[in-house]
Amino acid sequence: SMGTSLFGYYMASVGLTQVEAETWGPVHSTIFVGRGMEMVSAENTESITIKLITSINTGQILGAQLYSKAPIFHVSDILSLAISADYSDQDLALQERAYVAGFTDLQGAIYQATMQSFEGRLAQRSDAHVD
Repeated sequence: SMGTSLFGYYMASVGLTQVEAETWGPVHSTIFVGRGMEMVSAENTESITIKLITSINTGQILGAQLYSKAPIFHVSDILSLAISADYSDQDLALQERAYVAGFTDLQGAIYQATMQSFEGRLAQRSDAHVD
């Protein structure tokens, strides 16, 4: 897991990159660009971009890269813990979470990205079985 700030952007990478993950088997990648559910406010209008890499068969989260103009290191910590705990995109998307105004600004984006990954992965698997 690593993170940095450069030219006004915060960037982080956790787990495997897509190229590294593909050496272990078929993967599904999702790119989510948006705001966390809690970010809809005049004070915090920055968006976040998350690339989530999961196993196409199990949904296990293998890696993620993210960037935003807002600090994102707490988001990368959550994704790093999810990778360490062998969470799937479905596990993290459906996880109950605490909301604390002012402290969870970008966390909603994690859950939106994982739900998008889960739905996209199922559609990709379904398309593969039709052929």
